[in-house]
Order: sequence, then C-alpha cells, then structure tokens
Amino acid sequence: MATMDYISGLLDELGIKYTYDDDRILTRWETDNFDDLKVSIFTNRDESWIYFLAPFSNFYEFAVEDRNELAVQMLKASWKVDGVQFVIDDEDDIMVMSESNNLKMSPEEAVTLLRNVVGGCEILYDIHP
Repeated sequence: MATMDYISGLLDELGIKYTYDDDRILTRWETDNFDDLKVSIFTNRDESWIYFLAPFSNFYEFAVEDRNELAVQMLKASWKVDGVQFVIDDEDDIMVMSESNNLKMSPEEAVTLLRNVVGGCEILYDIHP
C-alpha cells in the first residue's frame, strides 16, 4: 500500500480532506448538483495503476425508453471531455473514472484527476434523462 500512502500524503499536502479505510481513500465534494459526491481513490492489485472513481447511478434505474439515449450521450461526452471515462461496470452501475499509471504523480496531477472526475459527474448529471 505504499502507493496509497503516497497519494494520502499528496492529499494532506493539498489540504484535501479524506478518509482512508483498508485499500481506498474516500473524498467528498459539494457541487452545484451534488451535496455529497464521493470520489474513491484506489489501485489495482499490483499497484501499477491508480483510479479515481465516482459512482453515479445504476443504469437500470433509468426508464427503458431513456437508456439508449443515455448510453449514446455518455459515449459522446466521453469523446468531448478530457481525462475521464463514463463507464458501466458488471453490476450495471454507472461511474465516472480517471486513471493514471504515474505512481509518483505530482500534487497538481492528483488535483487534475480529482477535478476531472468531479467535473465529469457534473456533465453526466446534465445529460442524464
């Protein structure tokens, strides 16, 4: 967990509040559209990648007639928005994600990845039906 300790040190340096449980860091954000937006930071098993991930909603919570349009708009937004991906996982949960294989990222890079995810959630909020 040396990578996660390094990331928590960056967040401390930046003055970003977080909790660190087990193998995840959790940050919370208040935005125009979210009172408590949660962004998790974690690594893959071999600690070769760092992920910044915000859950959004389950794809099947949307009306059947809205799902195709939502999926199309997510793909279009992924093309237009730098630094984030709009993904649907194996449990059909929609998430906003940024990732990096720079395990010794600078504080500026960490802030950029966090901002990209928070901004991506704002964009996804605007396009969801």
